Amino acid sequence: MEWLICSSALVLSGCNLLNSTFKYRYRMTVAVDTPDGIRTGYSVQETIVSQSNVNLGDISVKRGMHTRGEAVAVDLGNGNVLFALLCRPELTQAVLDPEWKNNWIDSAKRISGGATPAGPIAMDPHERQGDFAKPTGYPALVRFRNLADPTSVKVVDPANLEEAFGPGYRLRQITLQLTQETISGHILSILPWLPKYINRSFFGERFNNPSGPLTKSLRAGNFSTQLKPL
Repeated sequence: MEWLICSSALVLSGCNLLNSTFKYRYRMTVAVDTPDGIRTGYSVQETIVSQSNVNLGDISVKRGMHTRGEAVAVDLGNGNVLFALLCRPELTQAVLDPEWKNNWIDSAKRISGGATPAGPIAMDPHERQGDFAKPTGYPALVRFRNLADPTSVKVVDPANLEEAFGPGYRLRQITLQLTQETISGHILSILPWLPKYINRSFFGERFNNPSGPLTKSLRAGNFSTQLKPL
């Protein structure tokens, strides 16, 4: 049995006869160039990685990984807000672990053991294809034409913020950095109606349609894992 010890407390862990669990927190920061200078927003998120220690043949060694936290909101002024949604935990883990090889437990151990470079790490916007290729890319970016209307949500092209917000707007970078800060929980101050959409999309659909447009399947869980139904 192995216990993970980290003096900085960036990663919490627990092991018993049945399973092993590892947790680590990071700050996701989004920086945008605007006509009035750089605007930034950040969110502290937590990844939880677990693995069964019970060997029962084909049904053994089950593993899981998920994220707690909320989307990043960048106030661009004039009522414009850019949101970087919660993304696949494999993507953020691959940024924090330079040796990522699709073994979530090993990556969690490396991250806690100091393998993550110090300081903010820029996410790679270029998608790569292929089996077991290291995940790259950005979280999905969206905006609301009217912050009070969930159906006004639009996808934002990270390579063309000017299309969404006008001349002079450009995504500078998205970075991750390990932290001990508290998980963020203030998105309701911007989108107070989110709890109404925990079990349905902003357009009323109750089930996700992976083949449909992203905007049609968006719901509260894409923006926060900390909400409770009204």
